[in-house]
Amino acid sequence: MSRLFYSESGRIVRFLNEELSSRRRARKVLHLPQDVRSGGTLYVYAHPHKGCARPLKLTFNGHPFEIAPDGLQGFHWLALPLKREHVRPGPNTVELWCEGVAMDGWVLGLESNVRAADSALSLDGGATWQNERMGVLSCLRGEYVLRLRLDDGALEDPPPPAPVWEAPNYPLLLELRACVPPKVQSVSDTWQKARALSSWVSSQWRYRNTSNGIEYAPWDPFTILSWGKRQRGQEMSAPVVMCVHYGIVFVSAALSLGIPARNVCSTNAINGILGHFVSEVWVEKWQKWCQVDADCDIVYVMDGVPLCVSELHQAGARLPTLAQKGPGFRRQPAFVRELADQHFVTGDSFALWAIWPRNDYLSHPELTPTMHGAGSYHETEWLWARTASAATLGMFPYCLPPEQLQAPPPQEWRDAAGRPGECGCTQRGGLA
Repeated sequence: MSRLFYSESGRIVRFLNEELSSRRRARKVLHLPQDVRSGGTLYVYAHPHKGCARPLKLTFNGHPFEIAPDGLQGFHWLALPLKREHVRPGPNTVELWCEGVAMDGWVLGLESNVRAADSALSLDGGATWQNERMGVLSCLRGEYVLRLRLDDGALEDPPPPAPVWEAPNYPLLLELRACVPPKVQSVSDTWQKARALSSWVSSQWRYRNTSNGIEYAPWDPFTILSWGKRQRGQEMSAPVVMCVHYGIVFVSAALSLGIPARNVCSTNAINGILGHFVSEVWVEKWQKWCQVDADCDIVYVMDGVPLCVSELHQAGARLPTLAQKGPGFRRQPAFVRELADQHFVTGDSFALWAIWPRNDYLSHPELTPTMHGAGSYHETEWLWARTASAATLGMFPYCLPPEQLQAPPPQEWRDAAGRPGECGCTQRGGLA
């Protein structure tokens, strides 16, 4: 057994993180229990500048370490094993820097929407410290993304909080439903309606990820539809509206039609480049979750029954024969279709998968992640499935048996399923 110690949720904003150099040093304090009896692993969310060959330098309670660049670009997880003699009860201090005076060495993840109680920045090589005016533009304060997992048999991670669902009568669901074409709304069968909705969502804008866009559309279905169609964000053209955004619009629209739905992320490896973001809908007649990829408009069906993401993970070589592509697939850019055929349909991208535990994107937009998918996955709330590959997920607090993640939606949503006239209202509503 083991337990993860951390003080942030991984909500970082691309381009607004901490730069490290010989004079710019970051400090993080991790608080451990008084009966520390083992070592563990320190996880650092960072990346070197392109072409940087200098190591990341750090001390853990004064013990020196170096981490050499690993050739990976973009934010990803670095793992540093620690022995029992490295850790101690109570406060444990990590300091990080790299050689050179310019900000062209290493970048450290900084979550800026939390009070900076355990993180600080030095601008004079460690002589003095401040917990304000942090980050590359000296305009933030927050917590650095470092986490420590202690390998102690007496410790274990706490159970995750219960998933949070949008209220079936939340008013904006009614407004969102009005965006869905009548021909989709009129389909009576829940699964066929979900398929029709996927094809519609897939055709609403042209896919753009962080390699060909800068402004990341927030997890708000109305904004995604607007920015995607207009090809314009706050300030720039070509905003990022990628697989994540297709999933958010699909789930929100499905809820507006009375279909219980949730979002799922997956990847080939925690630092892999084959991450994907899809959805699942609950279909009462089969008493199960069924995967829908509204980006590529693909589902997987075996013996007439759609598969859930857990089953995609298990399908192996059979998966390509089970894929069913809707009309939206042909509308996607060539590189997206190629990515789907080579990695999604083959199952490469489903080695690791997790459930996002909230779908209240309309009523609580402030609780959605920031720029998910712009780097290796980092938000702490994900409910990861405990698969054969899950041993690499030590930087996350929640890793559950796959069967536990197959629990049905709340009864109020099961009662509303298939009856879209009852899932919205014209009065003020909110979370129950």
